[in-house]
Amino acid sequence: MTDEIPKIEIIDKKNFSKIKNRKITRYLNLLLHPSQLLNKIFNKFYNSDKMKDRSSFDYKELYLQHGRNAVIDHRHPYDQFEYVTKKQKEILYPILKSQINEPITKILDFGCGIGRFSGDLAEMFDCNVMGVDTSKHLIDLCNNVKNVNYFVVDEKLNQIKDKFDLIFICNVINGIPDQKVFQLAEILSNLLNKSGKLFLVEITGKKNIENIWRTRTANKIIDFFPKIDLRHISQYIDIDNEVSIFFGQKIN
Repeated sequence: MTDEIPKIEIIDKKNFSKIKNRKITRYLNLLLHPSQLLNKIFNKFYNSDKMKDRSSFDYKELYLQHGRNAVIDHRHPYDQFEYVTKKQKEILYPILKSQINEPITKILDFGCGIGRFSGDLAEMFDCNVMGVDTSKHLIDLCNNVKNVNYFVVDEKLNQIKDKFDLIFICNVINGIPDQKVFQLAEILSNLLNKSGKLFLVEITGKKNIENIWRTRTANKIIDFFPKIDLRHISQYIDIDNEVSIFFGQKIN
């Protein structure tokens, strides 16, 4: 990989300023290229009106536009899908394993997309994984993997009858409006076993920003899950986004 490729790395005291610097660079680049700036402004307002009444993305449409990059930040060049996925796994898996100190027998990979993490989770914990998504198009693209079953679900997850020791969610809930996230969080909490855990990854910022893909504060994300003792445990940088990692156990 060259230095031109946007980095994905853990945030610490030494590199915390990188998010700010990358945003400044991006804005300066837009100012130097007026046509890109106008296109960005148009897309922001056009897409904002278009998405106002939408509760979810049309991932089939996104996949036709971006291919596999539909499930990552679209600003990554098309040929960086493997790089992005590899770096995410290198960051997320050690943190997840460090938080689990008891056997895991069943995992729900919620919003699994094309199944990037499902197979690894099954292998990592030597257990069964259920990968679910509301997009039939994405589920149809999942590969058959040992100990993993993929299902299309509705917004209320009526198709899920099992209970889980761990629910894994990576970059999903910021595509869903607040009220529906509260409802979803209640459903997911009830799908956890008595001592079940939630591992959640999402873009965060200093303030809440409504957009096609929202930015929410870490505290707001935690507040969605009152039945889980959810804690903010780490962060990483994806291009110029702060991505937060949360972990918590169900409150009994």
